[in-house]
Amino acid sequence: MDALLEFASGPLFRLAFAICLFGVVRLLFLSISDVWFMMRQAGERNIPWGDLFRSTASWIVPVTTAPRQRPLYSLVSILFHIGLILVPLFYSAHVILWDAATGLSWGIWLPQNISHILTLIVIGGGVFLIMARVLNNSQRRLSKAIDYFLVGLLLVPFITGIVMTNLVLASNTHQWMMMLHLLSADLILLMIPFTKIAHAALFPFGRFVGAAAWKFPQRAGDRVMATLGKDKMSEETPV
Repeated sequence: MDALLEFASGPLFRLAFAICLFGVVRLLFLSISDVWFMMRQAGERNIPWGDLFRSTASWIVPVTTAPRQRPLYSLVSILFHIGLILVPLFYSAHVILWDAATGLSWGIWLPQNISHILTLIVIGGGVFLIMARVLNNSQRRLSKAIDYFLVGLLLVPFITGIVMTNLVLASNTHQWMMMLHLLSADLILLMIPFTKIAHAALFPFGRFVGAAAWKFPQRAGDRVMATLGKDKMSEETPV
């Protein structure tokens, strides 16, 4: 078991991280290239960058929109995502793992009690978000099995982590719990570039792509008119 744990926290973790990193970079490159292509084709190339930045920020942290639109859901979702990012990166044991496995070290970490609070927030928030999907008719119709699976998968390392740090477990049980903790984290890293989990990194770029996509290509109106036969109609209509 010790050899398997070392493999899961060493070579497998490095492989999963490399796939995650290159996968996200690839997605970012594709998003940027889409923006560049659309801007080249656009007839009107002016994009209101300031308004777009403010709009994107309001979607990421909906301080002004959340009170009007499902305030509890918005608050839980924000806290869930904050914990989802901070604990894997800045929990003290994770900082040591990042340094040992990849050589990346940022030298700062969260206090133990803050890490525990954020972990409990992620677990409670994840359960809340799953129940919100189940109980809300519109969300339930739009949700697929993979949506529930991803949220459940994200909770596994948090649940196993809080159990191992707060309960006294038999040696055998602790090893199996640690194995589940490591393998679920590795699986999440592997799945990030290929699932909706990547939206955290790609969401701002998606907003810019959408803004560029609404800029019509040059002479698009003329081509639409020609397709509809409107140009002939206009020629035949007496002035």
